[in-house]
Amino acid sequence: MLGLLKKPWDDSGDLESSLRAVERVAEAHGFRGPRRPTFTRERLDAAAARLGFALPGDLAAFMAWYDAGLWTRFVNPEELRISDMPCRVMQLDGTITEAGSDSDEVDDELRIFDPEDWEVVIPSDSTGGLHGLYLADIAEGEFLPRSWGNARFIMFGSSRNLDTLYFSPDIAPNGRGAIVVKVTDNPGLLIVGTSLAHWLSRLAAMDGSESYLYPGSLDEIPGAHRRALLREFKAQNPKSSWLKP
Repeated sequence: MLGLLKKPWDDSGDLESSLRAVERVAEAHGFRGPRRPTFTRERLDAAAARLGFALPGDLAAFMAWYDAGLWTRFVNPEELRISDMPCRVMQLDGTITEAGSDSDEVDDELRIFDPEDWEVVIPSDSTGGLHGLYLADIAEGEFLPRSWGNARFIMFGSSRNLDTLYFSPDIAPNGRGAIVVKVTDNPGLLIVGTSLAHWLSRLAAMDGSESYLYPGSLDEIPGAHRRALLREFKAQNPKSSWLKP
C-alpha cells in the first residue's frame, strides 16, 4: 500500500535536490549552461532592506540560484512567444483585457518577479484590489483560515494568466514557508507547496507545469501523477473545490 501512495515527486523539503531536478528538466527542454544567477547578492540585500526584513532562508537561496534563462526553459518546453498569443493586461480599475503583442520575448508560463518589485501583503491590512487578499475572506473563514490574518505573503511571481504567486514564511507548520497562489477565477487562496522545495520538486515532476492552475487539463496527466496531484491538493486545501477528479 505504501508503494501505491508514493508520490512521483520529492516532498522532503530538500531545496538542493529540488533545484537539481529543475536543472535536469530545463536541460531536457534545451537549456545549455552554464547557469548564471540573475540577481546579485547586493540586489537581494537591497530588496530585503526595502521589505523591512531578511529574506527567508529558502527564498533567499532560490533567488541566489535563479537564472532567468534556465527558468524560461524549465517552464516553457515549447518556448512560446508573447506574439503567438493574446497578452492579458490588468487595467488600473482592476479589469483585465486582452491585446496582441509584437514582442519576441518569451512569455513564461510561470514568472518570477524581480525582487525590487516584490510586495508584502498582510490580509488583515489589505483592502483587496490588485492583490485579491480580502478581509471578507478571513471573516467568512471559508477560503482563508483566521490564523492567516496577520501572516506575511510575499508576492514573488505570477502565471501567464495573472494568477499571483506568494511565498508566506508564516503559515507552513514546518517553518520552511509555503507557496500560495491566488487564482484569478477562484475566490480563495490555494496552497500549492508546503515548502519552496516541495513546490519546485512537483513542478519538475510535471515537466515544469503548474497543473493546479489548469483543472480542465487533468485528463491529460498520466494516471499516477493525476491521482497524486488530487490527493495532495485535497490534503493541502480541504475546503476548496477548485480541483476535482
